[in-house]
Amino acid sequence: MTHYGHKKMRPHTKRKLNSKPVSLIAGILFSSAFSAAACNLNLSNAVGPWDYGAPVNHAPNGSNPMGNVKRVTNVHLTPSMLNLQRGGTAAIIGSDLDYTLRAIPNHPQALLLASKLERLIELKLAHRYERMKTSAECYFQRAIKLNPQLDSTRIVYGIHLHQKKHYSKAIEQYTTALNNGSSSTNLHYNIALTLVELKKYEDAKKHAEIAYGRGFPLPGLKNKLKKSGYPIDADNSVNPTP
Repeated sequence: MTHYGHKKMRPHTKRKLNSKPVSLIAGILFSSAFSAAACNLNLSNAVGPWDYGAPVNHAPNGSNPMGNVKRVTNVHLTPSMLNLQRGGTAAIIGSDLDYTLRAIPNHPQALLLASKLERLIELKLAHRYERMKTSAECYFQRAIKLNPQLDSTRIVYGIHLHQKKHYSKAIEQYTTALNNGSSSTNLHYNIALTLVELKKYEDAKKHAEIAYGRGFPLPGLKNKLKKSGYPIDADNSVNPTP
């Protein structure tokens, strides 16, 4: 299972990040080149657009024996991109990332990569020629327009907002996913993590117990709750059906 928790980034540069997680760095603003007015929500594209949440787009078909999604990601969302090292068809990541998110607007790993890459560019930790063709915020809006019900989009968008310190807005995204019927382990973990930042420890503990009751591996949330006086007893963690 893919975990969309808050992890440290590995930029493709010799400069090192601050020892604190990037999600804790304050005062990061969108580049002035990115504005709400610049966001194009027209999803028409030469390739796709394909909904990541639709099983048909993962199945082989006549024109794409690997399936629509894999046709794109095999070339334009490579492991080197996800590790923030280089693009799939060029040294920079931004162009291949844009290709992927225009063909598959709600691809969760690509959306998470957009959030990370934008943050590196703003911190001047990315390759000096690295650029993004639109803001991460715009990519998320396009993803939601394609399929508002896909829980992975809401979770990754919530993580993005959390790392921007927009905690209440992050909770809105997580709540939308819950209201859509999602109850994934990733969702409960990230809700709890954001509730801790809002100092809503009782509510955070409830969601954390669900996540850890299902075996979520990252200890950061558990440590935060313990430090705040709300330790989680592993023996009492709940494990409702995901």
